[in-house]
Amino acid sequence: MVHREVHMGLIVKHVVQTKTGTYTYRRRVPKGLREVLGKTEIKKTLGKSQSQALKRYNAIHKEVEQLLQSAQLTAASNVIAPKTDFEVHREALRRLNEVGFNEVEGFGLDDDGESLHREVISDQLTQEYPVDTETGYPIIDNPVVSRQLLILNSASPVKERYRFTDAVSLYFDEKVKGSSDEKRKRNRIDLVSTLVLEALGRDPFIDSIKKRDAREVREFMLSDKVLTGSTARRYLNDIRAILNVAIDQFDLDRTSNPFSNLSIPASSGTKDDRRAFTKGELIDVRGRIQTHVNPELQLIWKMLQDTGCRMAEITGLLVSDVRLKDPIPHLVIQVHPHRRLKTKGSARLVPLVGGALIAAEKQIQGKEDSDVLFSRYGGPRGSDAASGALMKQIRKVTKDRKVTNHSLRHLMADKLRLAGVTQVTQDSILGHSSGNVADNYGGPEMRLRLAQEALMKALKVDF
Repeated sequence: MVHREVHMGLIVKHVVQTKTGTYTYRRRVPKGLREVLGKTEIKKTLGKSQSQALKRYNAIHKEVEQLLQSAQLTAASNVIAPKTDFEVHREALRRLNEVGFNEVEGFGLDDDGESLHREVISDQLTQEYPVDTETGYPIIDNPVVSRQLLILNSASPVKERYRFTDAVSLYFDEKVKGSSDEKRKRNRIDLVSTLVLEALGRDPFIDSIKKRDAREVREFMLSDKVLTGSTARRYLNDIRAILNVAIDQFDLDRTSNPFSNLSIPASSGTKDDRRAFTKGELIDVRGRIQTHVNPELQLIWKMLQDTGCRMAEITGLLVSDVRLKDPIPHLVIQVHPHRRLKTKGSARLVPLVGGALIAAEKQIQGKEDSDVLFSRYGGPRGSDAASGALMKQIRKVTKDRKVTNHSLRHLMADKLRLAGVTQVTQDSILGHSSGNVADNYGGPEMRLRLAQEALMKALKVDF
């Protein structure tokens, strides 16, 4: 990709404007530094407006320049340096352990011997560094060596403190690495991490993050409409999850999560980020689906339309999840290795009626129970592929960004309400957890029958 120079009253290098109008700092990483930085390009959001982009440009440009300079030094020494305080501390201890040092007991010698041995090791660590002529102290630019000296010259064990980036690294290792969609999740967490650092202007220690910092991050996300309310909510949930894992795994028992109970203000428009199809839109989109996409996508559309399910819930189905021989034909929405569910309440039984039943009967023919129902879209990224293909047809009909594949689900929710279906049954069909005690009343067969009756009523609603 060729990065053009954006003119904002003056020429600004490394800045591009996306299709959505957002200004982004984008800079290629030189080939020799890509292994050190672990990426081929540096991308940072500047903002929606020219004024916001210009305001943030200098700080971000300076940060990237320093990052590249540091990477050059690391590459020159052919050593990949630790990136965070936690990694620096861990590496310093590892090196000291190699010479017999224990964080709690030191070298295990008597007082005089201990003091002498620490002094000898300190001298060995500093002998290669130049000495400041004014202070007489060595000039050390290696953070690991500096931490080793701090540990050696401290009377008590040096307390580890973890920064937000340490929490992000831990989250990658514990929750992202090895997952079916690792690359997508990694990119999203990278983006979330960048937003936090830009909002706060620093990489804070976890135990120093306050509620006011959490609010500052939220306001940064919503400022100048850089993100929609629903996207900001998802990112705040990611931050909350990152810190929860860190607090647990780093044994930060006395630290609370400042992002807990942090909501998005109603004025952010979260409720209106998506809407249902109008009757005319649905007719036109359905016409394009019937003539412009492959047969599997046509059947996926029918099942989405008449079940109210989420895209991934349909594309991730196995043949064994389709129960056509039961008294009430239905889908079993459950967790699979290749497809997780959004929430615990998403696991449910969904009756097959109308076009969804016809589509399921057609698609299941000739398949084994262990097969994925939709071979082209049953993989880990299948729902994204199906969604993208259907969105192309939707955009031929309407440019309204509030109308998406998910609008079918909104439409089903509207129809269920218009049909007079109780909230409990609505939630059981759509996979919401209402928190109502009535959710647990009645057996699965009774709830399935109520859901079937509700869907049949909903399909008769003329909107």
